[in-house]
Amino acid sequence: MALTEGPTPDLAARHPASAAAVLVLVAAVSISGCSRITRHFSGSSTTRKGTLVISPATGPPGTHFVLEAHGLRAGEPMTFAVDLPNHTHFVGPPHTADPTGAASGTYTPQSGNPAGSYRVHVVGSQGTRADGQLRVTAAPSTTTPG
Repeated sequence: MALTEGPTPDLAARHPASAAAVLVLVAAVSISGCSRITRHFSGSSTTRKGTLVISPATGPPGTHFVLEAHGLRAGEPMTFAVDLPNHTHFVGPPHTADPTGAASGTYTPQSGNPAGSYRVHVVGSQGTRADGQLRVTAAPSTTTPG
C-alpha cells in the first residue's frame, strides 16, 4: 500500500451539507443545555416550596374546608387545585398572595362527591408549589327508622 503526500480533503469539504447539519444540531443542543446548566449551578430553581394548611382536615360533603397557602411571593397569582378520588380535577378561581406571601380560599365538596382522600395543590404562577390532603367522609344518613 503506497502513501502519498499532499493535502487530504476533510469531512466538511467532502460533505458540506452534512457538516452544516451537524453544526446546527450542536449549536441547538448547546444553547438549550446552557440555560439548564446555568440554573442548576446558580442554585436558583423554577419551583418554590410553599406550605398549605387545611382546616378542618376531615368532614362530610357540605363542609367548608379552609385552605391557607403560605410561602408565595408577594402579589403572586395562584390557584388551589383539588384532585378527587374519582379522578376528577377541580381548579378554583384565581387568588393573589398578600404582602406576606399568603392566600386563602375555601373548598366545599358537594353532596354527590365521593368519600375519600382529596389531594389539594397550591399552584403559584411564579413557581410556588405546595400540597396537602383533606378527607371527605360519607354523608350522614337521612333516613329515619320507621
